[in-house]
Amino acid sequence: MVSRLVGDGFFGEAARHFGRQSPPVERGAGFSAFLAAYAPAAGLPWLADVARLEWAWHESLMAGDAPALDFEALARVPEAAQPGLRFELHPSVRLVRSPWPVLAIWEANQPGRDGTPEREDGADDVLVWREEQRVRMALLAPEEAGVVLRLMQGAALEEAAAVAKDRDFTAVLGRLASGGLLAAFSPGAP
Repeated sequence: MVSRLVGDGFFGEAARHFGRQSPPVERGAGFSAFLAAYAPAAGLPWLADVARLEWAWHESLMAGDAPALDFEALARVPEAAQPGLRFELHPSVRLVRSPWPVLAIWEANQPGRDGTPEREDGADDVLVWREEQRVRMALLAPEEAGVVLRLMQGAALEEAAAVAKDRDFTAVLGRLASGGLLAAFSPGAP
């Protein structure tokens, strides 16, 4: 993907510079940070975030599986204890937040597309996950992305709900649950 955006020559040179200064275990994960500081890419400020999205896609595809959320056990949690619940997201879930329209750029450069994004402005908060061996991506509203981020950080349900602001928190949580993105829960700290 990144090579299609910048051409094989540019990509090859960037990859060589990156390879010389990074250990092999960091090759994929650190490439976006490298691109953010790579002087020849300065005119493409969105490139590093597109690389981050591409890496999130790869990580999501390769992530392990988790059993489905036990909704029966969740239904047995007393109402008074629900605000303290902490959810674990499916191991394939990733969140990429960017001030650039990275999902539009990524989609425009997929096979069969001509590279012209459907939108060229705006920030993207992209939820990435795997569903039935296929990686999916969806744009989130900033408040939704904030909720997902707080859940990923291990925040209690009540803390994550506070980030939703005017958004319907139950709808956000329902969207995650119906998509199989919630894998487990714990009662949290007393």
